[in-house]
Amino acid sequence: MRRRGEGAPVSQICTSAQIPRRTFYNWLSRYEEGGFENLNDKPRKPFRIHKTPDENIKAVIDLRRETGWCPHRIAGHLQKRGIHICHMTVYRILRSSGLNRPLQTPRVKRTYRRWQRKHPNSLWQCDLKVVHPRWLITILDDHSRFVTGSERFKEATAQNVIWLLDRAIHEYSKKRKVKVNPSEFNSFGARTTIELI
Repeated sequence: MRRRGEGAPVSQICTSAQIPRRTFYNWLSRYEEGGFENLNDKPRKPFRIHKTPDENIKAVIDLRRETGWCPHRIAGHLQKRGIHICHMTVYRILRSSGLNRPLQTPRVKRTYRRWQRKHPNSLWQCDLKVVHPRWLITILDDHSRFVTGSERFKEATAQNVIWLLDRAIHEYSKKRKVKVNPSEFNSFGARTTIELI
């Protein structure tokens, strides 16, 4: 602040002190507000601490004892009664009051098996997705996930699928099988595999 008072440029002060310009201007505004005492580091605790009212804590505990509901359901029920409380606050109340029931055994981890062909070009999959206001029809290789054809159409019809499939075959050669997922594509029903001979 002394050097600034002597007329030194801000860029020179920041370079010699190795601080960004925004830090300098932050210190300068704090100095102008309260002098050197205002430059001391302030505690980073919040100005307000939002404490859950005792009647809300009692309502959570009473509901848990009466119904055994989970934090989400308790929070939703209290919101309908005009008590605004989030499910995490309910969870903390239950945990601190000893009403939280942790799982006795860990949840069974689901295993996902990825179904895919061992070799590229043995199976193509055809799928559709709504990309407003049109339908996106996509054909991709089951092994490599390489997109062999993709186009947007006004309608998801079998004719559009055949046109896109014909174009992909001309560009990447004919495949052994094509799997058609949505029933909108064909008259055979959902998840139909067509053998290309």
